[in-house]
Amino acid sequence: MMGKAQGLLARSVTRVLPRFLRRSSGKSLASFVCLSFVVASVGLLPACGTGKPSAPPSSTSSSSSAASPNPSASPSSSEDSGIIRAYGTAPVDPLTPGKAQDNASGRLVDLVFAGLVAWDSNGDTHYAAASDIEPNDDFTQFQVTVRSDLGFSDGTEVTAQSFIKAWDYVANIRHKQPNAPYLALIKGYGDLRRKDVTENAHMDGLTQTGEYSFTIELSQPCLNFMSLLANRAFDPLPEAFYANPSKFEANPIGNGPYRISSYQPGKSITLLPNLNYKGAGGAANDGLRFVFYSDPAKAYDDLVKGRLDVTEVVPSARLGFFTSSGKSLPAGLKATNSSGNSLMMLTTSKGYPHFALNQEGALRRKALSRAINRSDLAKETMKNLGLPATDFLNPAVSAYTDSLNGSEVLTHNAQAAKDLWEQANSLSPWKPGDSLDLTYDAQAEDPAFYRSLAESLKKVLKIKVRLRPVSTTYEFGLKMKQGKLRGLIGFTWRPSGLVAWNYLMPLYTNQLAGSGLNASGYQEGDFSTMLSKALVAATASSSISLYQSAEEILLQQLPGIPLVYKNSFGLSSTTVSGFALNSNGLPRYPSIRRIQ
Repeated sequence: MMGKAQGLLARSVTRVLPRFLRRSSGKSLASFVCLSFVVASVGLLPACGTGKPSAPPSSTSSSSSAASPNPSASPSSSEDSGIIRAYGTAPVDPLTPGKAQDNASGRLVDLVFAGLVAWDSNGDTHYAAASDIEPNDDFTQFQVTVRSDLGFSDGTEVTAQSFIKAWDYVANIRHKQPNAPYLALIKGYGDLRRKDVTENAHMDGLTQTGEYSFTIELSQPCLNFMSLLANRAFDPLPEAFYANPSKFEANPIGNGPYRISSYQPGKSITLLPNLNYKGAGGAANDGLRFVFYSDPAKAYDDLVKGRLDVTEVVPSARLGFFTSSGKSLPAGLKATNSSGNSLMMLTTSKGYPHFALNQEGALRRKALSRAINRSDLAKETMKNLGLPATDFLNPAVSAYTDSLNGSEVLTHNAQAAKDLWEQANSLSPWKPGDSLDLTYDAQAEDPAFYRSLAESLKKVLKIKVRLRPVSTTYEFGLKMKQGKLRGLIGFTWRPSGLVAWNYLMPLYTNQLAGSGLNASGYQEGDFSTMLSKALVAATASSSISLYQSAEEILLQQLPGIPLVYKNSFGLSSTTVSGFALNSNGLPRYPSIRRIQ
């Protein structure tokens, strides 16, 4: 007999794609993309993802034999040879669940901490620290059971209180945790966002029912709340955190597959297996050492010379390694390439002349979009390591379509681009001395791509385009958070899961204030309303229809310009095995092994 979650899903879901069918203990778990959110005092806030998680696969962690939590030991010199040396960049944000937002900080936090639920390599979810999450009939309450055999790397236990206390801390406005909005559906969240809130205020929606169990009560029903729990804002914290949060940020103690062993700011960070971790995705290696680079060419040189083991950032001169008729790989290297969920895109900075969120700005953004030949960029510049974008969503997302009303602005038409530009000139002339700034991350992105992009804009629109590369990923991320990037901004968006909210909410609302992701400052009431309707829709088909209607609103102002769906690709040494990439382009670090 089906459980509550399965029964309601079966009754309410009218369309479910095969990729969302999950199995656990022989029972089919239908999942559909909900990602619900609420309109609260902080604006539009997320609440749901995909459906009820599956049970985790067997762990490959070397810690599986640990009988009880104990502090992780330091490695011997012989163990150091098994540490995987990986490409990295200096983190911008503190390494804590409530504050980590940039890619470098996020990947480290996701290796050091583990929530109740985790995304897998395909963008689906499974249980991590939870052994069960059971909803009530209307999906307003969730009974959570935490695994009783887990520990933090300092030897203390992971209990229900580890989650409850952490969520209260992150939600409390006094603590200035930028990832707090992910908790917004929990009853009592709004009370913790008031200016007069006390230091130790508690959300009414969290009730401990046992040492390893608690109840989550939501302020509104959410069919698939369980998958939201995969966000790092829901990770637990040990008691050591509360004694001195600032000190903890420099040397965090987590419950994930790894613990931080040593950190040399600006140079490297070394992670060793957490012997108290017994969940899925445990470490199959002796540790990870992220070497911080400012130049991917230097990383490639180190890879060739045996000083680096894996990298997902490849210099443009080496992209031919991934084509069937391209360059031969140097001895000792392997190439990995697969489809991914990353989206290369453009946006414009808030207040940039001629590109405001008004009629002139909309016409100019549409002109830019139509001047770009996405097929040529994907085929010629990217060596077929991507596909032309035809939507704001990845084709693997259930709400994707290439036939939105107004989607012709995402196709190349030089004459249409010129006409749109002239219409904008009739409102506010583009003067002969004016130029367009094109800013991008010169370390993480391919400079050749942006040179080709600039040339196409110059050729079609007869304007001056000034390339303004930011030399390092760290500097680019910092300037984005500070709102200091200027002009047309190019970047790659890497969502963790293949759900519509991950592509729309962070980039086109002010939900994650301070992240800089919504660089244009786009705020549109109709768009927000349509999203809220889509995310609480009773069926998958109506949800999809509403998502697409929301996208059609985006096409009117075009605050973001989709360019290319980027593959997940990277290089590794033949001295390691198990190198593969997640759908968001990041390596599956725990599965990489040193070949003895």
